[in-house]
Amino acid sequence: MSLTDSQAVVSVVAALAIVAGLAGVVVPGLPALPLCWGGVLVWTLFGDAGPGRWAVLAAATAIAAGGTVLKYLWPGRNLKRTGVPTTSLLAGGLLGVVGFFVIPVVGLPIGFVGGIFGAERLRRHPPRLAGHGAGTQGRRAVDGPGVHRRPDDRRAVGRGAAVRLTVAGPPGDHPAGTVDRMRTTVLGGLGAFPTAHQACAGFLVEHDGFRLLIDSGYATLQPLLALTRAEHVDAVYVSHGHPDHCADLQPLVRARVLANRSGPPLPVYAPTGSLAGLLAIDEPGLLEPGYRLTGFTPGETLRLGPYEVRTFALPHWVPNAGARFSAAGLVLAYTGDTGPSPALVELARDADLLIAEATYPDDIPQRHEGNLSSAVEVGRYAAEAGVRRLLLTHLWPGTEPREALAAVRRGFAGPVEVAAPGLTVTVGR
Repeated sequence: MSLTDSQAVVSVVAALAIVAGLAGVVVPGLPALPLCWGGVLVWTLFGDAGPGRWAVLAAATAIAAGGTVLKYLWPGRNLKRTGVPTTSLLAGGLLGVVGFFVIPVVGLPIGFVGGIFGAERLRRHPPRLAGHGAGTQGRRAVDGPGVHRRPDDRRAVGRGAAVRLTVAGPPGDHPAGTVDRMRTTVLGGLGAFPTAHQACAGFLVEHDGFRLLIDSGYATLQPLLALTRAEHVDAVYVSHGHPDHCADLQPLVRARVLANRSGPPLPVYAPTGSLAGLLAIDEPGLLEPGYRLTGFTPGETLRLGPYEVRTFALPHWVPNAGARFSAAGLVLAYTGDTGPSPALVELARDADLLIAEATYPDDIPQRHEGNLSSAVEVGRYAAEAGVRRLLLTHLWPGTEPREALAAVRRGFAGPVEVAAPGLTVTVGR
């Protein structure tokens, strides 16, 4: 073997040891620091990098020793436990390897930290892009001060229907839809509790000049007010009384009443008794003029603005009314929160858009069985129902959207998205 070949082998062995060490950050049981230090040791003893290699070994030894001490003193050492996903750690590991060969030793921690920072920044603050495709409708929409979105994308979705995906969010008002189209804007799509970046369940649906708010969970009021004024909401439909689906109804009514005490009351539709506690938290008599509550039993059919609303009793800890909103030949179906039920196929039958609860990608914890759904289950009944487009919502905070998408696609081959703030889906002909 030539000298050149020997040096190549040394470099490969050293690199593999360092890669294995970096993998130890993610894979339990692999001794990360000893492997990385061992790789540098092999490179120093058997490589041919000149006298400077001993300084590199000394620095690596100091880093390994310091890291061993910090491992027991630094409480933030377990990045996985703080919520950093495996993909970000792998990105850090990859850049750490690159950094080691660009700037010997010192480049390893620089690349690792930089990779994690970059991956986490992209994950938590994704670029706001228009949806798929490049078709245009000949207009430019303005999303707010200095924020623009591309003209709506258009895509055929069976039986002549079309859909456009955009990211929305203009302050003030915009037209509330036309008679042949139905526009749904996601205010939030999380279950249980909001995060710094997303609200709980809430959807603004606009059709034929009518603005309907479907559910108003935690933290949905602010994104709603970025789209329209409180007094311009024409009606609210609440699927059930859990606060991650209705909590921000109270400040919405408050905003209407305190801004204009003589304004018309807000029509609110909800299962009978589901909002009693929420609407009683303010001082007696303050909010009552601001809303007109219509209670119903899940299973009834309602008339709500331009919509015929057929409701479905679906299994949950409290009465939950899934709903099928029909107008001008268009159908939007919404599950609220639900466990498995034969009624879901009937609810979703041939819907132009199904907004479906998918708290978990696959396995449901025993304590939630029968009361919540997985993306796998949603994919099965959506396919059976012939749904044209699917929007997954109510993901448990911290769930990776791609996991839910991969799970739902096991059974559903049609267009599918995960609810994200500002996502707009328009269906129509």
